[in-house]
Amino acid sequence: MLDKQQKAAIGFAYIIENLQTCSPFGEELARHTRAYPCEENARLCRELENVRLLAETIRSDAAREALSAAERALMQLKDVRRSVARSREMTLTDVEFFEIKRFLIKLDALAEAFSKIPCRERLNEIDIHTMPHALSIVDPDGMRAMTFRVSDSASAELAKIRRERKRVDAELRRDPVEGRDALEAERTLLAAREESEELRIRTEMTRAFTEHSHET
Repeated sequence: MLDKQQKAAIGFAYIIENLQTCSPFGEELARHTRAYPCEENARLCRELENVRLLAETIRSDAAREALSAAERALMQLKDVRRSVARSREMTLTDVEFFEIKRFLIKLDALAEAFSKIPCRERLNEIDIHTMPHALSIVDPDGMRAMTFRVSDSASAELAKIRRERKRVDAELRRDPVEGRDALEAERTLLAAREESEELRIRTEMTRAFTEHSHET
């Protein structure tokens, strides 16, 4: 195993420092490079063959376009492994669901771009698996919007509470003199009920997502 000084002497450190990775996963691999032991020689040969295939393929315009699309998709991926791990222990927040939803949508884009790379079927141990079941849980309406909010369609009770809140908010915007205190108290109660119902739904969504978080 080469030490830091030896890596610098052969130019390895320079290469790693100037390596332009496209995703947090690539950055992690670059930070934790390792030597291949003798027993992994076959694996190293497969990796080098992948490099050769891609180097040859990129010469065509169609391949460059597909690889550029894949690169753009990779650059938009965020590392959500911590949120996925948390889902096995506690209910995910709206922010965590948003990040996971965005990741899964971008994963679809990456898979589509990868499918257009001419040499993809000859690449060794490289494939992109989408997660349609997990995506359907965090995006039940199928809108693929880059936002997350527990949908009214998730619960009849939630939809009812939100309609009542909308009515109360509309009445308060009219700035009534009489009954304002009662309306504000009702709005506070409805907000608490909405929060409670959203938590219940997010707990169910978290449980369902966890069941599909390892799908391939």
